[in-house]
Amino acid sequence: LNKVIMFDVDSHFDCDINRTLFNLLKKTHLDVVYNKSTDIIEKMKIICESSFVFTSRLHVAVIAEIANVPCEALNYSPKIRYFVDEVKSQYVKVVECT
Repeated sequence: LNKVIMFDVDSHFDCDINRTLFNLLKKTHLDVVYNKSTDIIEKMKIICESSFVFTSRLHVAVIAEIANVPCEALNYSPKIRYFVDEVKSQYVKVVECT
């Protein structure tokens, strides 16, 4: 793992948790970047050029699947599992929330 790039998918809901996570990760040895761009093309490019994606957002998981990028998606909503099962995903794995 060379770099962690974070961005808000939903700028209304994601910013608080991402800011907290960013501050925690900055205390580690990881190179962490919090990209605050709102440009959807830039966000898609980041996903497509990643070697791994971790998300709780369905749209990010869909892009990762299309781009053949390994992804772990938090199953906070049934739609994540439905998507993975429906497309018989080769790249997205569901992580159960406990």
